[in-house]
Amino acid sequence: LTGVKLWWPHTMGEPYLYKANISFLIHNTATTPITIPAETSKNVVLSDHVTFSFGIRTIQTYIHPRTNGRAFEINHIPIFLQGGNWIATDAMLQYSTSYERYYDEVCLHREAGLNFIRIWG
Repeated sequence: LTGVKLWWPHTMGEPYLYKANISFLIHNTATTPITIPAETSKNVVLSDHVTFSFGIRTIQTYIHPRTNGRAFEINHIPIFLQGGNWIATDAMLQYSTSYERYYDEVCLHREAGLNFIRIWG
């Protein structure tokens, strides 16, 4: 890929995200190929639709020649992983579906200067 904005960990740059919209259309006649004019055809039915965000990046791991330890690169730039473990948010699952709670907890990791979270379970 050329000319794209790469996703970076927040400690190395902007975590740029693209938006994708995908629609699956079904033509109501199995033997006729699908051709969709500028205006929506009455012969085409929307089967499903999804919108999501995604980032473009490379991650590589290797054994560092000087330390003989595992090392990592993001987009071909070495990175020192500064992370922590995240064990279950709520043992009784009372808050397990709370978007706000998960968002706040991830923000705490960021504010602590971490760039890596290992999630247990």
